Amino acid sequence: MADTIMASTLLDKLWSAHEIVQREDGTSLLWVDRHLVHEGSHHAFAKLAARNTQVAEPALTFAVADHYVPTRNRLHIEDATIARMINTLKENTQHHGIEFMGLDDPRQGIVHVIGPEQGLTLPGLLINCGDSHTSTHGAFGALAFGIGATEVAHVLATQTVWQKSRKRCVFALTVHWPQVLLLKTLRCTGLHLLATVAHVDTPLNTAAALSTLYQWKLA
Repeated sequence: MADTIMASTLLDKLWSAHEIVQREDGTSLLWVDRHLVHEGSHHAFAKLAARNTQVAEPALTFAVADHYVPTRNRLHIEDATIARMINTLKENTQHHGIEFMGLDDPRQGIVHVIGPEQGLTLPGLLINCGDSHTSTHGAFGALAFGIGATEVAHVLATQTVWQKSRKRCVFALTVHWPQVLLLKTLRCTGLHLLATVAHVDTPLNTAAALSTLYQWKLA
């Protein structure tokens, strides 16, 4: 069996760089560099309004309408509920001074696509969004994960989030280095292994795991 790799992982380094304090139970208060919100975040804004609280860091918060937006007739949405959600997001962002990429904005798109497109997603940042696909930002070297409505409100109010550190997965591979070896080959190998573990053992998020949880030892 290969020797255990003791060096800090990318996850360890990013976690440490954003950790403000750690409670006795191991839960850490982390600073959030980017907070992405969408029209489904109205519950969180309502919590702030109920407490007469302002968004702590509007310049680090970015809003886009994308979750319930129809493909056609986007500027004349027939579904009153969806239209109201989008309008509520617009009103909330105007009230708190948050940048909003609305349906008439050429930058508008899927929240996890516009992040990299607009240069919001950068290596080393901690990114939160009220959506489970947030971990895909990890492909750009960011520490990213989805949060619930209550946590969204907490991030809006404090620009911080309470989290317990993620489990680590270490792959120690000893290989004979050929003349040509693509990084994609190693990643696909890791993907294959992670997919097996995820379905059989623990509920790992493959995208986050590939970007932050694995290490390679090459010989």
